[in-house]
Amino acid sequence: MCFHTHGQLVEVYFEAIVAEKGKKFIWLEQSAHTFHPDNTGEIEILLNYELKFAMET
Repeated sequence: MCFHTHGQLVEVYFEAIVAEKGKKFIWLEQSAHTFHPDNTGEIEILLNYELKFAMET
C-alpha cells in the first residue's frame, strides 16, 4: 500500500486522460514519487518493453 499517493485519486486522474494511442496504468508498491531500489528490475523491464513498443508504432 502506498502511503504517499492515494490510489483512487490517481486512478480518477488516469481515467480522465485522453490518449489516442492508448495508455497503461502501472502501479509499483515500493515506489512513490521516485523509483524505489527494490523496483529497479521491474522498472527496467517495463521501460524496455514500452520503448520497444514505441519504436514499433
